[in-house]
Amino acid sequence: MVTTRGSTSFAELQKAKSLEYFDKFGRNDIIWIKRTVDKNSMGRSKGQSISRQTIKGDLQFNRKLISEYQQIGIAKSGDAIFYTIPSYAIEKNNEIIVDSITWRLVDKVESEQTNGQTIYQGWVCRRNP
Repeated sequence: MVTTRGSTSFAELQKAKSLEYFDKFGRNDIIWIKRTVDKNSMGRSKGQSISRQTIKGDLQFNRKLISEYQQIGIAKSGDAIFYTIPSYAIEKNNEIIVDSITWRLVDKVESEQTNGQTIYQGWVCRRNP
């Protein structure tokens, strides 16, 4: 029997399946904190604005995966991997709050792409003291 997938591309199918994964197994109560330094006309810092947004994601503690990043110096013992959908403009040093614990996003380590379209993104994150 022939399977018809419709007119969407394979990348669109992967993005839809990735979103389905986050809907089923991820969390939708993760708070993303983005800090932006406000500058005056001279380029000097005049303050900081903080935005908070609730996003979907999955925080994982996979020892085998973390050890690979430890070997190349990106991760430390106790770090985690945070996966989320690509539509969030997450940047290095942003923070997430999961179960009242604040994590700083250290480095983007995964950004799966198909035909130039990002399917998901993964970040090494470190617990804030």
